[in-house]
Amino acid sequence: MRVSVESGEGLERRLLVDLPAEPVTEAVTAKFAELAPKARLPGFRPGKVPMRIIRQRFHQSVLEEVSRDLMESSYKEAIEQEALKPAGNPSKLEKRDPAEVGGLSYTATLEVFPEVVLQDLAGHTLADRQCEITAADIDNTIHTIRERHAREEVVDRPAQSGDTLYIDFFTDVAADKPGSDAADENVSIRLGDDPDFPQAVQEGLIGAVADEERIISATLNAGEADHDDQLVHYTVRVLKVTEPVLPEPDATFIQSVGVKEGTEAALRQEVEDNLNIELASKLQELRRTEAFNLWLQVNPLDIPQVLIAQQAVVLRDQWLDRLQIPAERRSQFASVSPLSFVQPARRQIYLSLLLTQWVKDQNIQVGEDELQTRAECNAQQYEDPAGMVAAVLRDPQAREQLRDQVIEHKLVDWIFTQIDVETEVLSFAELKGMSVESITPEPQMPENETTDDQGADHV
Repeated sequence: MRVSVESGEGLERRLLVDLPAEPVTEAVTAKFAELAPKARLPGFRPGKVPMRIIRQRFHQSVLEEVSRDLMESSYKEAIEQEALKPAGNPSKLEKRDPAEVGGLSYTATLEVFPEVVLQDLAGHTLADRQCEITAADIDNTIHTIRERHAREEVVDRPAQSGDTLYIDFFTDVAADKPGSDAADENVSIRLGDDPDFPQAVQEGLIGAVADEERIISATLNAGEADHDDQLVHYTVRVLKVTEPVLPEPDATFIQSVGVKEGTEAALRQEVEDNLNIELASKLQELRRTEAFNLWLQVNPLDIPQVLIAQQAVVLRDQWLDRLQIPAERRSQFASVSPLSFVQPARRQIYLSLLLTQWVKDQNIQVGEDELQTRAECNAQQYEDPAGMVAAVLRDPQAREQLRDQVIEHKLVDWIFTQIDVETEVLSFAELKGMSVESITPEPQMPENETTDDQGADHV
């Protein structure tokens, strides 16, 4: 068997394989011998068809089957002979005119894994954010909890921000713009933060009282109107004005939100514990995203398209799983293309290739105590943390996920030891409002599809 390799674009390789006539002839002869006892043709008893007729009748189909089998089997030998590391199955297996009469020649087109050489991170800078939960943060959270449990009380005064109005309304779209009128009765609108009504309508109802009618004009932008910007006139009749009445933070209320002790001290401690968990999660999220963004930028890499395509399908299926779509209804979502998940899939594969090399270079190991610590950290939000930890550590699949999490945390910590770090002190409110976009460097190979990044930091 003769094998040569041609480099295509990026990670593409073309294997040119030539098989001599002898193994092809032997395989064809063996296939006819296997076929003869089973052959059934009119005018002949089963198994008694002459080999000459069998060869005439089935020559083409046998040759095609033998060629396919030999291409698949010799392909494995060829990639081993050339020390190639294919990233997936070949995208093409095509026969060529044989170099030798009676032989078999074919071309296999495949992608190989890139060679990963991790670059030095020295000279780069990231922020190390610090934040502490204060008494004011606890007060604000308790107030928010009380707001969620507030009751409505009808008031006899002009409406103000934060009130809920019950209204009848209809809309009149300006004649020079396309659109349709709408109307509804006895609907609620919370002044100041109601996503169902334009801000101009909410502001236009400030000061309104029960039984009052107002005409308010609002311009809907193209996103809200599904076409060009349009001017809409709202005719609104106020039925009643209500204000929120917050429950007193007494024992009954405290117990109703899940704090059995029913004391203010217990409530504050519960809130503080939860805020600290949220704080740690947010800090880690920002730290991880920025560390991975930097790591990807410093280590440019070609990514096998076959791996991206496979991972995009996995992400699409995971998305359907999260929607809890039963198997019998999955066909209804066939129009959801994996292409929508290409960008996050690409980031995950990119990070995975880098991480695999880093684990090898650094000889990273994960001990039982590290699995235990990570499981305990994950279980903090559950009512029975100890039981959850025990269950996770008994489950082989869950243990593997824990191991991946430990390695990811080790990687993030390692990245921060390789760079310059600037301390940034933030309030909890500032931290909650902060977000960092996941960035994936542009591919070195051209891609036909582009999509939005959708949280692709799970390596």
